[in-house]
Amino acid sequence: MKATFPDGTVFEGTPEEFNVIRGHSGTAHNGHKPTTKPTNGNPQVWDETNARAFWDSLDPRRKGGKQKKLLQFLIKRGGRATPEEVKKHLEIESGQELAGVLANLSRNARRETGNTKALVVDWMSDGKGGCYYIPDGVLQLLKHFE
Repeated sequence: MKATFPDGTVFEGTPEEFNVIRGHSGTAHNGHKPTTKPTNGNPQVWDETNARAFWDSLDPRRKGGKQKKLLQFLIKRGGRATPEEVKKHLEIESGQELAGVLANLSRNARRETGNTKALVVDWMSDGKGGCYYIPDGVLQLLKHFE
């Protein structure tokens, strides 16, 4: 399957991979059982404990790897950056590689919060393009761990 995202990124892969990247998969593809906690309509179920567990779980063999590098970049920029800025900072050219980093962040966020809708990086469109951002609640927590 082939798809083009709004930012011009071209994806080529299986429908299952597409669902994982877009965050609409109903199953966990990471070996963890999907779990859901009540959210009262709010998918951001973050607290100091699960935010710390999330931060510490990011690729510990590579000091957080590109996931932590992306989060640190966004934190320093007030929580927002364009796709071009993110790719330049991570030294990647492929939108597909960026999608992989974002998918891993989402998977880790969902695992640590126990909520299948939890996000740590989201997309905001401004009519001229858009940017990636860290929702304010989790941004405030992650600032303490940087």
